[in-house]
Amino acid sequence: MDALGPEDADVVVIVGDIATQLQAHLAGLRRRMPPGAVVVAFSSAVPEQTYAACGAEQVVEVDVLVRGLPPSDEMLSRVVEAIVARLLVPAGGTR
Repeated sequence: MDALGPEDADVVVIVGDIATQLQAHLAGLRRRMPPGAVVVAFSSAVPEQTYAACGAEQVVEVDVLVRGLPPSDEMLSRVVEAIVARLLVPAGGTR
């Protein structure tokens, strides 16, 4: 099986804050993702950037943002439902 890259992603899940050293790399990955790909970020409860890290939403466009780690079971269910609803295509429609 060939390795898959961001060009093949339907959904990308980012867990935790993004270290300063990885921010440019994450932004580059996001630019390579196809249109319609969903980015879900589970981030700390504090939406501030520090010298060492920041939330993914401060680096790339995020479609579903969940603050607070770890997320509750109910929140995980809501996230999965939101992703499925976004990825489902109506009959005769395109994604």
